[in-house]
Amino acid sequence: MKKFVYTLVILLLTGCSFSNNSYKKIYKIGIDSFFYPNDFAPLNSNVYGFSQELLLEISKLENIVFEKISNNWDSLFDNLDEKKVDGVFSSKDEWNFNENKFNFSNVFLPIGAALVVNANSDIKSPKDLSKKIVAVSSNEMNIFAKQHLSNVIVKEYLSKKESLEELYVNYVDAVIMDIIPLTAFLNDVYYKKLKVIKILNKKGLKLITLNQQKELVDIFNRGLKKMKRKKIYQKLLKKWDLNIDLKLFD
Repeated sequence: MKKFVYTLVILLLTGCSFSNNSYKKIYKIGIDSFFYPNDFAPLNSNVYGFSQELLLEISKLENIVFEKISNNWDSLFDNLDEKKVDGVFSSKDEWNFNENKFNFSNVFLPIGAALVVNANSDIKSPKDLSKKIVAVSSNEMNIFAKQHLSNVIVKEYLSKKESLEELYVNYVDAVIMDIIPLTAFLNDVYYKKLKVIKILNKKGLKLITLNQQKELVDIFNRGLKKMKRKKIYQKLLKKWDLNIDLKLFD
């Protein structure tokens, strides 16, 4: 008799657990762990870990289930089109031509080209860079500098670290680098020695879905808002060494 009762209790508990999980909506989210075409090194793994934990926290707050699907960058949106995933994490820009096809969430991680100078520099804005030497750490940033800054001397570096070393010893006057990898240096070797004066192009990682999945974007935005209100979001940034000055993106 006791064995029967014990077995019955186990079955009831298992049934309840299965029943509870069965009521939770499951959403598949495609993630390229390298976030191409962005170059987040040396914090690429930090961004990846932050993104996964962000999904976990939102799932708890919204009582849903997120299933992470690893994708290569070149198949990310193909899988979304083929409905193999419900949404993807990407920095794709929101333009008029793709608004009819995609839904874009609020930015969950700000990124963009940061203009950084020496802490004691008298350069306050891009306007002060006339005839100055600006170092860039990638071809993409090189193109960006030529498009957005006039009358400057652009010097390209293959190494982020090298470009910041040149800035610190005043061999160059400013550096343009994505805010994510720059954060790694500003919170370490160049703490209070260099400073960001402006984000030249405010972008960010977002959840992107097809138009039919607007409900998912609404859930994600609502959960993200709750995370920020409860200070969970800020704690996650700190945990993953992504201590970005969010005021730069206001």
